[in-house]
Amino acid sequence: MEENQSNQDIEFIKEKVKERPLNKKKLIKRTLLTASMAVIFGLIACLTFLVLEPVFTNLLYPEEEPGPVQLREEDIEDEMLPEDMILTEAADGAGTEAVQSGTAGVENDRGGAAQGPGRQEGQGPDAAQSETEGDGNEDGDGSAGEAEAGSGTGETGNAGGAGSADGTGEAGDAAGAGGAGNAGSTGGEAENTGGAGSTGGAGNAGGTAGGTGNGTAGGGTGTGALSGEPETVEKVELEMSDYQRLYRLMYALVQRNNQSMVTVTGVVTDMDWFDNIYENQGQASGLIVADNGVELLILTDNTVVEDAESLLVTFQDDVQTSAQIKGQDAQTGLAIISVVLEEIPEETRENLTMAVLGSSGSSLLATPVIAVGRPLGSATSLIYGMVTSSDSRASFVDHNVRLLTTDMMGTENSSGVLINLSGQVIGILRPMSLRRENEAELLTAYGVADLRLLIEKMSNGAAVPRMGVTGSDVPVEIHTEMDVPLGAYVTNIQMDSPAMKAGIQSGDVIVELNGTELRSFSEYQETLMNLEPGMSVPVTVMRQGAEEYQEMTVDVILEEAK
Repeated sequence: MEENQSNQDIEFIKEKVKERPLNKKKLIKRTLLTASMAVIFGLIACLTFLVLEPVFTNLLYPEEEPGPVQLREEDIEDEMLPEDMILTEAADGAGTEAVQSGTAGVENDRGGAAQGPGRQEGQGPDAAQSETEGDGNEDGDGSAGEAEAGSGTGETGNAGGAGSADGTGEAGDAAGAGGAGNAGSTGGEAENTGGAGSTGGAGNAGGTAGGTGNGTAGGGTGTGALSGEPETVEKVELEMSDYQRLYRLMYALVQRNNQSMVTVTGVVTDMDWFDNIYENQGQASGLIVADNGVELLILTDNTVVEDAESLLVTFQDDVQTSAQIKGQDAQTGLAIISVVLEEIPEETRENLTMAVLGSSGSSLLATPVIAVGRPLGSATSLIYGMVTSSDSRASFVDHNVRLLTTDMMGTENSSGVLINLSGQVIGILRPMSLRRENEAELLTAYGVADLRLLIEKMSNGAAVPRMGVTGSDVPVEIHTEMDVPLGAYVTNIQMDSPAMKAGIQSGDVIVELNGTELRSFSEYQETLMNLEPGMSVPVTVMRQGAEEYQEMTVDVILEEAK
């Protein structure tokens, strides 16, 4: 009884613990929510990394920007000739050793002239003045003063002079680097012939190279006149050994210029008749024109690179690197490709040289040239020849290019450049793909001076502006006789071009472009190249009316050349 009572007393503190039922839907929702939040957080983190990573990378490791390319045209007034190359080699071989020689006294024989022997040896590197007394003898035989060369390179010799008829004469100095001069006086006149100069060069009369002279003679104190007649050089015929040496020198010049030449290979994937995939490779020569600090820029044939899936550049030491297209010009068939400098081995980079662009004017007619690169289709070919014509021009839209015709035969896949005997590039071989059917297979080159601005545009990756005008210069005689204004004469307008849309017509003469006065078509193309596509520029043209030319101005919106 008591036991039942105690059980009843603690009954109220007993609880029955029941398990809570599992809510599966709620659990699934929470799981999906957690997974979704994780995915969203991951996407935000990835997006933030992608956006901010280049920023932090540029801050920590700033990338070097390529500098602008500006090509400079070298111009040598006196073109080196083949015989100059031989003389240059002779001078280089002689080094700096002076040629010491003494020249014999000049005999002056005028009836009844005075005799007065004089002799003075050269002393050291400084000119030493001397006086030589001459005995007056009215009826004596004429004789000349003698001079001996000073010993040693760069020493100075002094010459003695003969006295006049009645008194004592003084002879001046004859100074020369490495040689002696002679001075003779006759009837109050002094003649001075310089000795041999240094580095193998002969002294010139009148002391130009060998020395200078002055003297006093006649009447005891009279001043003698200095004779500066040029020295006569005998004509020397070239022997077979001279021709052999000449060709060795020209080949050495080619080898030096080859350091700026590369081979460009364009790889195209194709399919044969049986659906088998194969690689088709086209090759052309390339010219290293600039280095912008990040890339090496190479001028090459556009037909090789325009459809290529990948580009390879092979240097002279057979090192290969990949390349990318920087700029293209379909009209001239030229292109600029770039190679990242960091991908070129340092040893190869040290041996590379930039091409030197020369002048390509009308004065090149009959100039000796060398075709280098791949003028015969192979990388080791070269041809010696000369320019046979430089007056014709290739007319393109918005620019004309001078054509240099040579006497050298090419092949269908010729490419390369023309260099003169100074090692300058004066022409870019015209792609044979642009040759007309009736045109001979003679090598023809574009004058590099007319391509300089185009090459600069492509090298900087800048768009080439287009107005759509084909034209020429106005000849001076036409301007004088027919009163045609000087400027860019429009011969044709490209269909749907900015010029046609603005109302410019064939026969107009463009006299001003964007505020710049024009007097020739070459000035038009140079001014246009300094503009940008998308610009709206005022163009002033002269249009022929019923009686005279009328001026009109139109606005042209430039487009990008394709």
